[in-house]
Formats: sequence, structure tokens, C-alpha cells
Amino acid sequence: MADTKAQSELHQRYNEGSQSLEDPEVQQMINQADEMMGKPARMLIAQAGLGPSTTTSFKLLDLGCGTGLIASCILEVVPSSVLSGSKILCTDVNARFVDILTQRAKRDKWINVDAAVGDAQNSGLPEHSFSHVTINFAMHIIPDPAAVLRDALHILKPGGVLAFNVPHIDNGHDGGWIPDLRSALESLPFQTPFPDPMPVALHGKPQWVQPEGIKAELANLGFIDVKVETTEMIHPVANAEGFLASFGMMIKWVTETYWTAEQKQQYGDIFNKLLVEHLQSKHGGEGWDLHSTAVLVTARTPE
Repeated sequence: MADTKAQSELHQRYNEGSQSLEDPEVQQMINQADEMMGKPARMLIAQAGLGPSTTTSFKLLDLGCGTGLIASCILEVVPSSVLSGSKILCTDVNARFVDILTQRAKRDKWINVDAAVGDAQNSGLPEHSFSHVTINFAMHIIPDPAAVLRDALHILKPGGVLAFNVPHIDNGHDGGWIPDLRSALESLPFQTPFPDPMPVALHGKPQWVQPEGIKAELANLGFIDVKVETTEMIHPVANAEGFLASFGMMIKWVTETYWTAEQKQQYGDIFNKLLVEHLQSKHGGEGWDLHSTAVLVTARTPE
């Protein structure tokens, strides 16, 4: 079953804040996206056949583009001579992200990168108009992932490449920031609901965050040459304050989703302070590593 409250609160968190590159918090958000998702994004791009040895121009659609991680990673590795004849279109339902990406493209002189607000479930783009479709950590959130891939089948050229990644279902129990937030919540003088495991597939379709389930879904939809693999991710945290800086949005998402109005009124303003104190004690004032697993998927459309 879809966790509609969690979905709604997450979208609200994404919409909060400035959209100006002049705001240090926006640049921090861009940097954190690279720190936390850059490794699997770069692996995904390589698995899709794009890199320093690419010699053929391409037309790529990046769905759920966020602030532009996939585009920036492609521009790092693909030769400019190839990029000059290629096209990257980045779309997201979040207009704030699209605006930030557009500013980045202008500021950093990105080659042939455009951005637009768009629904990955129904892009409205012409048939057979793209050689590649990428989706970076969005298929566990988008309400109807099968609709996304049916649309991708329509807009990809014959033999076109689909590449996406998602967090592994096991992350809901012990992945990334969840164990530290869980122990902090357990240290509070009241009980607050915090699911164990946390829902990773917010749309309520867990097969989309499981390797075997993903393989079956893609095969049923008609994709070929399906390749699914996992990769371990390590995110170093310098200290308790660094944890809060990196995951403050997710912490607010959890408290807004699962706390009662009374709990938020009584403890909402002081929880971050209590969290930092707990993590300082838990980790002895030292830094630590967060471990999680990502699922990387590539496939092709039939010729």
C-alpha cells in the first residue's frame, strides 16, 4: 500500500527553500546530492555506455532530474566534441529543481542541456525521439513506475537504452541515516512511531526496490538485455553536526510524517539539539560511515 502521507510530506520538503544559486543552502544541496548519489549515478552512466570513449552523438532524457546530477556527471566524462552534437533534456515535476538546474546550465555553460517541468509517467514526448532514458533515484517515489517505463518504451528509439537506479529494499531497516535516527528517537522520553523497516518504495510496490522484482517487471514490459546489479555506498559523516546538515530534510520529513501534533509542538523545536547530543554520545564525538545499497538497472528496447 502506498504511504500517501509520507509521499506528500516528502514532496513538500522538496519544494521548501530557495531556488537561487546565490543561496549557499542551494549549493550545499547540490553538493550533498553528488556526495550521496554521485557514485551510483556515475556507475549508471558508464553502464548505459556513455563515457570518455563515446564517439557517437546521443539524445538523452533524464527523468526526475532533481538539480542536475546526471547531466553534470555526463558532462564530466563525455568528450565535448560528442556533446556538441548531442542533446540532454532534464525533466522533473518539481519546478524548483528545474529552475535550479536551468541556472546551473547557464552559469556553468553546459553544452546542449535543456530543462523542463514534466511528468515522468506521461512525458508527452514524440515516439522514438531519444536514444537514452535515465532515472536517478526516483523510481521508488514516482507513484506509477510501470507507467514511466511504458512511456520510456514509447519515446526510446529501437535499441535505445534505459538506465535507472533505486535504493535497495534492505535500506529500510539498516541503511544510511535510518539506524542513527532510529536510535535517537528511541532515546526520547516518549514513543513515536517510526516504521521498521521504513518504507523504501513509497508508492507501495516493493518489487521496484528488489533486484528480482525489477527484472521481472522489465521483462513483462518488453525490455531486453536487462541487467540488474547492486553496489554498496559509503557516506562518511564527519560528526553529529555533519549528520544533521546532511539529513536535516529527511529528519523533518520523518517527524512531520509520523509524529503527532502534540509531539511536534512539545519537542519539534528541540529535537535537532537532542539528536546531535545523542549522536555525539553514541559515536564518541568521532566521525563514522553510513552504509547503504543501491540497485543499478540497464535495459534496451527491442530493435
